[in-house]
Amino acid sequence: QNINVSFLKKRKIAYVISGTIIIAGIISIFSIGLKQGVDFKGGRSYVVRFDQTMNATEVASTLKDAFGTSPEVKTYGSDNQLKITTVYKIDEEGQEVDEQVQNTLFTGLKSYLGKTSYENFKPGFEKSGAGVMSYMKVEPTIADDIKTSALYAVFGSLLIVFLYILLRFRKISFSIGAVVAVFHDVLIVLGLFSILYKFMPFDMEIGQSFIAAILTVVGYSLNDTVVIFDRIREFAGIHSSWKFSKIVDFALSSTLGRTINTSLTTL
Repeated sequence: QNINVSFLKKRKIAYVISGTIIIAGIISIFSIGLKQGVDFKGGRSYVVRFDQTMNATEVASTLKDAFGTSPEVKTYGSDNQLKITTVYKIDEEGQEVDEQVQNTLFTGLKSYLGKTSYENFKPGFEKSGAGVMSYMKVEPTIADDIKTSALYAVFGSLLIVFLYILLRFRKISFSIGAVVAVFHDVLIVLGLFSILYKFMPFDMEIGQSFIAAILTVVGYSLNDTVVIFDRIREFAGIHSSWKFSKIVDFALSSTLGRTINTSLTTL
């Protein structure tokens, strides 16, 4: 209640913090890139359960000999389950190729599977021991289509945001401000994912669910921005003699409780 923070006086500090993260993120995206999942680069993905705790790094090294290239291996759920994603023979099609890749996987994992036969190893509904729990294949062409559609979804939503704000507030400066704010939030998330994915102990893979998350960020960012803009417009009409910076500070302060409550509820 009755909070009044001089936000705009602190804007230069915010510019430095945001600018540093965004510039570092953009450099990282163009140099290191993002950890693209099977949705975006194509490949075969297997969730395999074992009878003992597994070391993902050790298994990846073992499978490199079988596949010729190092697959992506990570703990999936419990310590005795691994998600193994490989691009081995992804450009080749047919039931025989799928069977051959699965057989190669079985051969590469044989030392960890004990007495499990190939028939029991293959995907099935009921498994008492080790074997493939689930399997997914994404063709490179489908991966390219998903990637293109994801870009259209994000940029399309930003265009609609721009037009919506323009119609609602009748000022192009409000539209530009809203889109810049949304772009800022999206670039921060993308940048951090690119900078941190090699260091974090948890998975930071970019797939279809990540795009859904980015669109959620766009939604919350826009929601917050519209509420603040609405309050700015309201105070500008009531307090016409105030400096614009004072109106903005007052509008931000009056919506601060709502912003924090919304964010904490989401978390």
